[in-house]
Amino acid sequence: MYVCICNGLNDRDIGAAAAEAETVSHVYQRLGCRPQCGKCVPLVLRLLRVADRLDDAPHPLPAE
Repeated sequence: MYVCICNGLNDRDIGAAAAEAETVSHVYQRLGCRPQCGKCVPLVLRLLRVADRLDDAPHPLPAE
């Protein structure tokens, strides 16, 4: 699903960048762009928070 029409970014692009970013600005920097109209910023922030929660979640041990 497209998240940022101005830059042509989809949820996969944002999710990959959010996994390594701390702020919305960092997400855009990692993707080599910046918000244009700003309508996508709330959704980018939500995806960033989801990525952060997933990092904090306990990970199951690998099966042996």
